[in-house]
Amino acid sequence: MKTHGWRKSLFSGLQVRLSLLVVLTVIPVLALDVYTAWEQQRMEKTQAQETALRLARFVVAEQKQLVESTRQLLFTLAQLPEVHQTELGKCHAIFAGLLKRFPMYGNLGILAPDGNVLCNAIVIRTRVSAADRTYFRRALETRDFSAGDYQIGRITGKPAINFGYPILSRTGSVQAVMFAALDLAWLNQLPAQMQLPAGTSLTLLDRNGVVLIRYPEKQLVGQQLKETSLAKIILSQRREGITEAVGFDGIPRLIAFAPLTNTTSDQSAFVVVGIPQKVAYAQVKKLLVRNLTGLGLAAVIALAAAWLFAKFSILRPVNALISATKWLAAGDLSSHIKLPHGAGELNQLANAFDEMAIALEKRQAQAKHAEKALRESEQRLKAIFDSALDAIITMDENGLIMGWNAQAEAVFGWSATEVIGRSMSTTIIPPQYREAHQRGLARFLSSGEGPILNQRLEIPALHRNGCEFFVELTVTPIRLSSSWIFSAFVRDITQRRKAEEEIRKLNAELEERVKQRTAQLEAANKELEAFSYSVSHDLRAPLRGIDGFSQALLEDSGDKLDDNGKKHLDRIRKATRRMGELVDDLLKLSRLTRSEMQHELVDLSRLAEMIATELRKTAPDRQVEFIIEEELQARGDTRLLQVVLENLFNNAWKFTSPAEKARIEFGALKQMPNETVYFLRDNGVGFDMAYIHKLFGAFQRLHRTDEFPGNGIGLATVQRVIQRHGGRVWAEAMVGRGAAFYFTLSTILDDKEDPHER
Repeated sequence: MKTHGWRKSLFSGLQVRLSLLVVLTVIPVLALDVYTAWEQQRMEKTQAQETALRLARFVVAEQKQLVESTRQLLFTLAQLPEVHQTELGKCHAIFAGLLKRFPMYGNLGILAPDGNVLCNAIVIRTRVSAADRTYFRRALETRDFSAGDYQIGRITGKPAINFGYPILSRTGSVQAVMFAALDLAWLNQLPAQMQLPAGTSLTLLDRNGVVLIRYPEKQLVGQQLKETSLAKIILSQRREGITEAVGFDGIPRLIAFAPLTNTTSDQSAFVVVGIPQKVAYAQVKKLLVRNLTGLGLAAVIALAAAWLFAKFSILRPVNALISATKWLAAGDLSSHIKLPHGAGELNQLANAFDEMAIALEKRQAQAKHAEKALRESEQRLKAIFDSALDAIITMDENGLIMGWNAQAEAVFGWSATEVIGRSMSTTIIPPQYREAHQRGLARFLSSGEGPILNQRLEIPALHRNGCEFFVELTVTPIRLSSSWIFSAFVRDITQRRKAEEEIRKLNAELEERVKQRTAQLEAANKELEAFSYSVSHDLRAPLRGIDGFSQALLEDSGDKLDDNGKKHLDRIRKATRRMGELVDDLLKLSRLTRSEMQHELVDLSRLAEMIATELRKTAPDRQVEFIIEEELQARGDTRLLQVVLENLFNNAWKFTSPAEKARIEFGALKQMPNETVYFLRDNGVGFDMAYIHKLFGAFQRLHRTDEFPGNGIGLATVQRVIQRHGGRVWAEAMVGRGAAFYFTLSTILDDKEDPHER
């Protein structure tokens, strides 16, 4: 504990913290230097390994060229007559001369079919046999150029690779085998020629792990290194690669290796090039040490400057602030800091401190005023609570009454002092509902759900005198920090229920009156129907008489009348016929208004197709394009909706007659989710929108009868039918540009339709 407190006090000082800030500032720079050095080391490593790998690849390429040169040399020698005759004197002279011209070879010579040396460039005193050598056996078997393993020569005592080429007799048998020993000493010259980094080593390792060539030191030549970790890595790869490991000489190196093949298929040895890590990373480590030294020196200077600056520029004013704060904590609001109010942060802090002391004095006065205002607010709230028109009751989560305003006293007859702390269930709830009240309260407290919360309900309540009466109740739960309270707004609705009962009685009387008026209206409609029939019947007889007598007058006395008289009689007959048509149209309109509707699903597209087909039959020579949207359906009376479409299509057919290529289109627009607007457009003569108010009137016409025939009753019929379906109809047009009629059909059922059928 003492150690912890010592550390806490040590790091709490501003000087120490400012010094730590300087240290924290240095850390990113230090990290950047280390990272930069690491990145440079990685780049140097990559570059060194690439250099080593290039040397290994170069050695392999040179070896391939030497093998090919050796094959050509042996092939050429095998053709010489001196070689075929195997004259020892001449043979020795030839091979000795070739060694001087080609110093990369350690020996050249001829082997007998049993493997004994017949002739070579070096004088030998003993008998030497190559019968067990790989290149000799392969030359005998394949009768072609062959290569052996990397080995120490039996004649030369030097590391070399031997090659053989068979000398064939005229009969095709092997007469002898030419051989050439390629001296591997040429590998020692390559590192010096390529100007590699100091300490670079080149090793030729055969497939058994034996060192054949070692540059620059030769102590390892001939040693078996198969069990070393580096040799295991190289021999297991059997292909070129790079690694970072301890070299054969125990020095950490960046290693590159590549297989040195003596033929296209064998991997007889590996060229291993190693660059010391110390050499590769020397420049990077030198740069890192220099950077770290400079950074450390700069950090020491910065720490000293920060320590002195904190002591003289920060600690002095801070100590003054601490002293003034202690005075303020002791209650001395008149204390001030003895620092100039300048532009510096600490000077501004001193100014703010002085202003805070002044503000605290003001706030003390304001707090006293606020306390007085709070008491007045509580008094106003209590006055509002008590003067509310509804009874307001508050209850805790145990069901005990906490609040009871004046209106609650008036409604239930209990005073506040009598009910505060009592159970609401036993005070104002009738006995038969108390158990349900307790269950509902317990359910809300356990799950947060309640059947009557935040709902306006009408339920029975209990008065102090034991009488039950109906109240309107709204209960709202209020969540406190650790509990619930419930606020109930209660209104006595005894008088309202009495008024509602009176309204129900009045509604019943009104329904009876409506039934009576409906019966009277039906009787009036029947009388109107009888009157219409009587009028039509009584009008038809005189009209037929006028028409008949006019015709008889023309037939009997036509020769006594001049042309003018005949025209008058003809006009009389036309007028009587037109009046008959008007009477018929009036009767049709009357029947449409009075007929009973049968609601069903109507296929409007099929009706439109039928009407279009009939219209084409009336004038087959007319060119009229009908565009009818498919699968248009509506609910209504099939017979009446057919009348609507017939009148609209007939109008379009009639008023598009002047057009050379008439077009009539029937479709629907989806205006709102519950409303579909049906339309019928044409490119006919149209009409002036100034007379739109006359369009749907009975016997109203916007064109002369000599232009377009008709009685002006069709659109009036359309409007009556649409209105009976609870819809609306309207039109848009331009003179000479055609017209469009729109209508809707309400989804509201006719009063005689059974709602269960839908």
